[in-house]
Amino acid sequence: METYIYIFIPPIVGGLIGWFTNAIAIWMLFHPYEKRYLFGFSLPFTPGLIPSRIEELADSIAKIIARYLLTREDWIQLIDSMELDEKAVDEIFSKIKSVTGSHLFKMPFFSKLKHVVKETIRKELRRAIRKRLKNIILRATEQKQIEDSIEKLIQQKIVEEFDPEKIERIVRQVCKKELNYIMLFGGILGVIIGFIQALLFL
Repeated sequence: METYIYIFIPPIVGGLIGWFTNAIAIWMLFHPYEKRYLFGFSLPFTPGLIPSRIEELADSIAKIIARYLLTREDWIQLIDSMELDEKAVDEIFSKIKSVTGSHLFKMPFFSKLKHVVKETIRKELRRAIRKRLKNIILRATEQKQIEDSIEKLIQQKIVEEFDPEKIERIVRQVCKKELNYIMLFGGILGVIIGFIQALLFL
């Protein structure tokens, strides 16, 4: 009976220690959210790893998005896919009317061509606006203005909108299975080590 106790107790204890150790390690990634003090001295490992590095994390994410995910080609492709708002065309028509006089648009000949003229204006506006935007994008990307602006904007948004609690909630939702596997692996490793120790001390 004692032999069985010596064989099975160490693996059980080792499994619990391994599981609990990994669970604590995962908890320490996010907790505590703020720095803790004891007798006026700051406690080590406070705040948790992610809360203490939130600005560095935001900076890294912003650089990846600005430098690799939103390239010059992406901006140009976005411009090419833009559609000119009908409201903008109507406003331009209103300006033309105010300059040329509304009587011109009431002429029978012009009224028949109104749709054609409107489509021509839309086409030319699209071409001119896209050309202008592409030139702005090309100059800005050469001078890294867009990249720097996007980096600052994303970094600011992450720091302001994603507090440590929200980041923890998102990570746990997305990586719930993987985090459980990490704790399970710690338990299995603890069982194996405990079983080896039991065999060595028999």
